[in-house]
Amino acid sequence: KRAKANCDYLIVGVNTDQRIMEQKNHAPIFSYEERAAIVAACRYVDKVIPQNDSDRLSTWNKYHFNKLFAGSDWENTPRWESYKQQLEPLGVEIVFFPRTKGISSTKIRKVQ
Repeated sequence: KRAKANCDYLIVGVNTDQRIMEQKNHAPIFSYEERAAIVAACRYVDKVIPQNDSDRLSTWNKYHFNKLFAGSDWENTPRWESYKQQLEPLGVEIVFFPRTKGISSTKIRKVQ
């Protein structure tokens, strides 16, 4: 909802199962198809795309977005500073939102 309030057309990247396995060393609770369907059902989302890697420049080359949204826990990290260096010259504004307290896939995993 916060992202859509900052743009006209919201594209959301959903990590693929393979990417989650590579990053977190465990299978996701829900498959990519299920997670993409859940995100697509949100009235604020205009398009869902698979997120296969962390190459935001490649994604920009395909979709030419002018804003990129992330959680504030990523702000000032080396990875996101690199994205800033790559994308800001292309006119992309990176917007960090405060972390939503109480929402955690780690907590959901522990309940199972």
